[in-house]
Parts: sequence; C-alpha cells; structure tokens
Amino acid sequence: MVTPINYEVTYIKNELVLWIISPDGSRLETRSPKFENGTLTFQFNEPEEGILLDCKLEGGNQNGFMGECKDDSGKSARFDMKKD
Repeated sequence: MVTPINYEVTYIKNELVLWIISPDGSRLETRSPKFENGTLTFQFNEPEEGILLDCKLEGGNQNGFMGECKDDSGKSARFDMKKD
C-alpha cells in the first residue's frame, strides 16, 4: 500500500525546509532534508506513535517523489509525495 501525501518546500537562510502535509491538512516538519542526485532523504516523527522514520524517496520532477520510510525495527511504509 502506498500512502499519498503532499509536501511544501521553503528555504530559510539558504537551508532546505521540508513540510509534510498529511491527508487531514496538518503539517509535519522534517529533520535533515537533503536532495542529491534525484534522491530526497529526511526524517520525521510519525504523528500517531511518535516513532522516528528515516525516509528515502526518488524523483523530484513534476510527478513528485516516491519511496520508503523505515523505523529502527525495519518496518516500512511507502509514500507518494506530491507538491502542495
């Protein structure tokens, strides 16, 4: 199953800031977002369980990003991120 979510990108003092927009409209700030060679990596706390997720998504074109976020135990979820 793939979870569809939106995202918003801004820059503050030349640093990338990435927000995840959940289906209910709430915004989750990510940690350590980086975009290199078509790969977006970041971390965020899953809002219901508070678990830190490490994410690696591919893309970056008009279709957004697709990839996986994993917790420390290796449990993963697939994400399809579209620009809000």
